[in-house]
Amino acid sequence: MCPGSERRQANPAARKRGKGRKGQRRIERAEKAEKAWANPLEALLFAERCAVLSGSDADFVLTITMAYTGMRWSEAMGLSAECVHKDSVNIDWKLYELDSHFYRGRPKYGSIRDADLPKFLADLLT
Repeated sequence: MCPGSERRQANPAARKRGKGRKGQRRIERAEKAEKAWANPLEALLFAERCAVLSGSDADFVLTITMAYTGMRWSEAMGLSAECVHKDSVNIDWKLYELDSHFYRGRPKYGSIRDADLPKFLADLLT
C-alpha cells in the first residue's frame, strides 16, 4: 500500500446527524417569543436622552414621532410639512442616500400609509 492510502472510517463530507434540529428549535422558540415594545414612559425617556445628547429639541420631537407612528428612520427624515395634518400624518416618502446624494423615494415595500397622531404629538409637530 502507498503511504496515505489508508481507508477512512467515516466520510468527512457526510452530513452530521442531529445538528439541524437544535438550530430549528432555537429559531421556532425565537419566533414564538413575545416582541419587546417600548411603553410610553420608555419612549419619552429615550427621546429625552437623545435630545440631551444631541443638544437639539428637534431630536426629541423626531424620536417621539417615530415611537408613536411606527415610522422608520428614513421615513421620518423624508417627512415634509404638507404631510402633517391636524390628527394624522401621511407617510408617503422616505429619504435615501445614493453616491453621497440624498433623494426622496417611496417607503420600503411600498408601505405608503397614514398614521394617527395623539393630540400632544400633533401640537409638537405643528
